[in-house]
Amino acid sequence: MTTRTFVTTALILTLAQAAGAQSGTTRRWDFGVVPYTVDAEVPAEQREAVAAAFEAWTAVAPVRFVARTTQAGYLAVARTASTQPGDAGCTAELGQAERGRAVTVNIQGCADRNAVAMAIGRALGLATDDWRTLAPL
Repeated sequence: MTTRTFVTTALILTLAQAAGAQSGTTRRWDFGVVPYTVDAEVPAEQREAVAAAFEAWTAVAPVRFVARTTQAGYLAVARTASTQPGDAGCTAELGQAERGRAVTVNIQGCADRNAVAMAIGRALGLATDDWRTLAPL
């Protein structure tokens, strides 16, 4: 199995899988479409890093990021202080654990563009080993 095939399999739900995913046991985004928002508090430099991460993931996987309109499930990029002990503040949940719910990516403590890309990859549902599919940003 090639890396691209693995990433494709890890990210996308087919129509049949989406219909059967009502139980909330999947961590994938329907059809590879990821609605997103970026909080107003995120500074320009980090907005650019988010845009670069979106572009990088789109280049290696059949995933598409779209600005959120009314979707209940979306990726929320935030710059918030972490409340978890030992948390560097560059975190995301592993995929969309429950359909129709927002997944927050906290980028306050991300050291560089690569860290932002990895946090977004985690929100897509990819584990650490899957990040090797990206070229360094």
